[in-house]
Amino acid sequence: MLAPADRADPFGRLGPPREITETVAFLMPDDATRSALPAHAGWSLALTAPHLSPDNRARERSDMTTTAAIGWGSNHLDATPAGEVTLDPAEQLAVQQTLARYAFALDHGDLVALQGVLTEGTTWTATVAGETEIGPFVGRAAVLDFVRGATEAQTDQRRHHLTNIVFRRADADTAVVWAYLTLTSNAGGNPTVVTTGFYTFTLQHAESEWRIADLFIGLDSSV
Repeated sequence: MLAPADRADPFGRLGPPREITETVAFLMPDDATRSALPAHAGWSLALTAPHLSPDNRARERSDMTTTAAIGWGSNHLDATPAGEVTLDPAEQLAVQQTLARYAFALDHGDLVALQGVLTEGTTWTATVAGETEIGPFVGRAAVLDFVRGATEAQTDQRRHHLTNIVFRRADADTAVVWAYLTLTSNAGGNPTVVTTGFYTFTLQHAESEWRIADLFIGLDSSV
């Protein structure tokens, strides 16, 4: 378990450790603009491209545009074929509660809570409109380390709104769930929509709890 001090100030005065920055840079394709990182954790160019000056970071953001065509995510969604949903309403609610706890943990930088909704072998992958792939990050420790660095660099309050939840298939042990994402920010003093997209969650039931074993995020645009 993470100590409270790790959650409050995981890097102290030294900032994100070098290996996190290098990991992000390594996972980005050579021809990808580094500002094309997904908005899901509020990643910034200060973390992912520390070699750039503030002016160049701003310029690189403005140069990056991504246009998502209608139905662009269908190939990802179709990779999770439909099946029977045999969970009773109470267990379906328990699955949704895990997803809600995941969103709250991200929005509040609560790594202890985030750890509690992930399996030890969880995997995390993202794409921006099918053009830029990020990850996969394999293992709970890797995901927590990455989110820790990303949220430390975040300066605005973001909220993950999960809606249109669909149970693709589910039994007593495993549930595959789709959900829409609307990510908002209070940057500049006014709530704005940062990006939209979808999630595919695979959850496993163990020790009377549902935890996320695999997570895929498809974002309609970059930040």
